[in-house]
Amino acid sequence: MKRIVLFTFTMLLCIFCYAQSEHLKFSGIPIDGTINQFQAKIVQKGYVYNKLYSEAISNGVRCFDGTFVGNKVGLYVYYDEQIKKVYRVKAVINNISEELADQKYQMIQQLLQRKYEDCYFQEDKKENKPSLTIYASRDLCKTLSLEICLYHYFFVPL
Repeated sequence: MKRIVLFTFTMLLCIFCYAQSEHLKFSGIPIDGTINQFQAKIVQKGYVYNKLYSEAISNGVRCFDGTFVGNKVGLYVYYDEQIKKVYRVKAVINNISEELADQKYQMIQQLLQRKYEDCYFQEDKKENKPSLTIYASRDLCKTLSLEICLYHYFFVPL
């Protein structure tokens, strides 16, 4: 296991939607409703449930494998454990060089800025990597985040 380090480009879509009529979407799927409803829709889009990772990660997260923006990704869907409502989706491109991750970050950032041009953008750094958070201008409860992180040693118990 020479290289267990995952150079990760993380596309973090984080939504806090409370009783809103219009929701942000991930791959055309509104980020609302229960985890089971969201899972059924994401599986129809071609994502495959990853039971091993889902069981290894904390409760309140389900993992899937699929394609996002032309890249094979690990998809992490976060939900409230008590009410089972989805509130965040994160797509992670694994095994990517830092240079390529920076290029993809810039490309996706530009796509999101064009798509959400009426929104407020906040640039920051997380884990010493660039991070972009997009706030819907008319409703600050809705948040869409794009983030690059470097994850070291993702352990999955066998």
